[in-house]
Amino acid sequence: MRQKLVSLDISFEGRTYSLHKVGGFLYSSSSSKKKVSSYSDKIENILNLIDYPYSIYLPKSTATEHSKLFKLYAFVLTFLTRLNFKLGILCSRIKLRKFKNSTEAILFFRHQLTSKNQSELCLARCMFAASTSKLFKEKGAIIIGAFLPTNSLHAWVVENGVIADPFDHIWVNYKPISIIMYE
Repeated sequence: MRQKLVSLDISFEGRTYSLHKVGGFLYSSSSSKKKVSSYSDKIENILNLIDYPYSIYLPKSTATEHSKLFKLYAFVLTFLTRLNFKLGILCSRIKLRKFKNSTEAILFFRHQLTSKNQSELCLARCMFAASTSKLFKEKGAIIIGAFLPTNSLHAWVVENGVIADPFDHIWVNYKPISIIMYE
């Protein structure tokens, strides 16, 4: 199983914005040439869903079980993701398929890290869902979006045509700049 980071360079007000694949930060250049790219069907379907945000269903909240191993993994993944974007991605390659879907994984993550500011943990939460959801490899992707022209980034999970986090309502403000998925 291979993890793939797909860059979706976007143009805005005469600048081209991209996500740095190692540092995980947004950078821009003055080049306004638009690349003509063809994406896989999975990416095209996700991008079509994001273009019509009010047609996407939000999942119902469900109770999640507790496990010390998964709680520790959530804390380690959060620490590594804050330390370095690439370390977070590498750590998320550990596959601990426990949760039926990403919604259950995200709700577990939110429950374990209740004292933390959840808006700053979006990438770690998505990485946790990607590595612990049984459905993610086949039907899921992490989308990283930019709030242009600022450098503000946000990450969210789309799985099986659903925004996996029932408490994430800000993703509609962000333009997709990169997608992380498994092949």
